[in-house]
Amino acid sequence: MPVNDVPPNAIVSGAPNAPDLKGALLRHPLESGDVLSSENVILPSAPGFLTATLKLKMRAVSVAVDDVSDTPA
Repeated sequence: MPVNDVPPNAIVSGAPNAPDLKGALLRHPLESGDVLSSENVILPSAPGFLTATLKLKMRAVSVAVDDVSDTPA
């Protein structure tokens, strides 16, 4: 794709402002050749990431962990 045709919100591999997509999820399916933009992905650090990963009728549970509970018996 010519540089002039790249949308301003496109995620460009190797660009200095490109987000780290490790662990990110697509918000909706993309077709081959679609431009990946910031609106297409939800990053693990974003609010609502956990909600996006859970399937319908699933719930998340948080469990407190400290040095005592993390030590093997």
